[in-house]
Amino acid sequence: MAACEEGYRWSIYEYENELEIRDVIDKALTAPELTAHPELAIFAEAIADIDERFAALLRSGPSVLPETALWWHSNLPGWAGPDLVADAEAHYAVHLRPVEP
Repeated sequence: MAACEEGYRWSIYEYENELEIRDVIDKALTAPELTAHPELAIFAEAIADIDERFAALLRSGPSVLPETALWWHSNLPGWAGPDLVADAEAHYAVHLRPVEP
């Protein structure tokens, strides 16, 4: 999260790889076999603020996948380092605001 707030400085491949962590979190939060455990609610609460911050950050950036995609995959951050800026243009034909290296 902090890396995105400061301007993600790695490539699209690292960015998408790091999003896989949020995919695993989503699977845990929506797993029927886990909903009976009170710890799941504690876990959901713990990540709610981070999710809010990340969602707000992504709303500042361009949409790259249909709205049917999981929200953290739908947009890119609005600003990034040179690698992600170049990759966003090459892969999605969108422009991100560059941050200083």
